[in-house]
Amino acid sequence: MLPNDPQFQDLLLNYSQETNPTVRKQLEDMIWQAYGTENTVLVLDMFGFSLLTRKYGIVHYLSMIRRMQLSVEPIITGHGGTVIKFEADNCFSGPARPAGGGARGDHDPARAPHFQPAHLRRTRRARVHRN
Repeated sequence: MLPNDPQFQDLLLNYSQETNPTVRKQLEDMIWQAYGTENTVLVLDMFGFSLLTRKYGIVHYLSMIRRMQLSVEPIITGHGGTVIKFEADNCFSGPARPAGGGARGDHDPARAPHFQPAHLRRTRRARVHRN
């Protein structure tokens, strides 16, 4: 995987330590040339850590994190995505490329699968009664 690639690590370290803007730009260009890609990233962040930990304790919240990990990984991979990492109460993932290419601008959102339940997707109208 890319983070373990020694050449990638060396280039990043050299980039971070370089003070000459011209050389730094050359290093950035080298990194993009060798490793650059455009992708979509999904970051899932759980809600309520402080409140729930104060209310129920850390063990309760840690168990919720583990349940989240066990729940989302098969959903993401089952739809062709990749889990990049779990960190604290976050999940970093790369969704699958859209069918039909996936290059910038060629994805039709109207053809995207809907993951929201159908009853929540419907537009609802409410009547307002005035007295």
